[in-house]
Amino acid sequence: VYKILAPLIARNAVLCKTSARPLLGFTAKNRYSFPAELRAAAESRLQLGESLQVMQVLEGSGAMRAGVRRGDVLESIEGQALPKGAQAETEAAKLIAPMLKNVTEVGITLQRNGKPLTLTVPLTTACAFTVDIGNAPQVNAYGDDRRILVTTGMLDALSDQELAVVLARAIAHNVQQHARAMQMRATLSGVIDALLVPRPDPAAFAGSAGLRPMDDKLDQEADRIALYMLARAGLDPA
Repeated sequence: VYKILAPLIARNAVLCKTSARPLLGFTAKNRYSFPAELRAAAESRLQLGESLQVMQVLEGSGAMRAGVRRGDVLESIEGQALPKGAQAETEAAKLIAPMLKNVTEVGITLQRNGKPLTLTVPLTTACAFTVDIGNAPQVNAYGDDRRILVTTGMLDALSDQELAVVLARAIAHNVQQHARAMQMRATLSGVIDALLVPRPDPAAFAGSAGLRPMDDKLDQEADRIALYMLARAGLDPA
C-alpha cells in the first residue's frame, strides 16, 4: 500500500492545498504502536522494542536518497533525542513538527546493525494523508478528510493498479473535504477507528454506523481529480 501511495502523495502535493507539508519521507513505529494483543508479535516478527524504528521509506523521497533504510533505529533529530516507550509516536510527532518549518533538510542520528550513523535527510513535500488497513472482509475504503482506510477485503479483491485508483479517489475526496460537505466527518472517523483494532465490532461496517452514500456530484468530482492525480503520478488512468 505504501509503495502504491508514494507517487500519488509525492507528485500531487501541489493539488493537496493545505493538506501538503514537508515530510521526513519515512514512517517509524515501536512495539507500542500496535494494540496490546499484537505487541508480542511486533517484537518477535518485526524486532520492535522501546525505540522508534523505520518501517517504510517513501519511494523517491529525500529519505530514500539519503540512505534511510527499513529497520534503522531512530536516536535523534537535529540533536534532540527522540522519545521512547508507550507514547513515543505521539511525542515524537509533536517534537519534530516545529523542526520541519522553514528548513529543507534535517540531520538524523540512527542505529544500523548496532552502529551509530548520521544522515542529512532532505525533506519531501507531499500530501500528508495517512493510510491504514482495516480489519474487515467487506470491500470498501473510507476517508475522513485527513485519513484513509482500506479494508483487507479491498486488498484481497484488487490488483495494485486498481488499488492505486481507489487511493487516488480517496485522496481526492479528502482534498475536497467531501466528508465535511456531507456532514459525515465524525462518523467516518469513528468507522476508521473501529476497524483499526484486530477484532472489530461487526456493527462498525454492517450498515448501522450511520453512513450515507456519497453525493453523486461529489463522487464525480473525486473521479475527475483522481484521474488527473493518477496521470501526474505516472500511473495509467485507463
